[in-house]
Amino acid sequence: MARVACLFRGAAIAEQIHSDNHGRILRQLGGEVEITPHPVNSGITLENLRTAVAGEVFEVVILYASFVELARQRRDVVVERACTWALESEKAPARLFKEAMARVESEGEESWISLADGFYVCPGSGYTTEQQREADRCGVCDCPRNRFGIIR
Repeated sequence: MARVACLFRGAAIAEQIHSDNHGRILRQLGGEVEITPHPVNSGITLENLRTAVAGEVFEVVILYASFVELARQRRDVVVERACTWALESEKAPARLFKEAMARVESEGEESWISLADGFYVCPGSGYTTEQQREADRCGVCDCPRNRFGIIR
């Protein structure tokens, strides 16, 4: 279960990066940003993974895809870039949560624990990977790989 928890921590950090990027743009456009945290109830691991998969797939297929399209229509390159970064970086947690869910469902929780040392999160785009050395730079925002945070 430690690796599943690690994956959730990594995804939470990536979501914070997206939130910070979007908030910065909203403030630059003269908007205000108000954050109201909502309590979260932890559930059974498999239920949490199913919820995470559904949320990540929604963000990739509907939410960010529509934001990118709207930004293109309005020719707002700053918003388009931020939403494209979020869209592209959300694909990795969607895949990782699906893999974790499949392993928990088919092989039991212990098999997922032994797969990764940790997860690596890009501070610019929020891209998350289980690969320690995937490339020298983030494939989403070109951030140097040595700036990635490790989540354990």
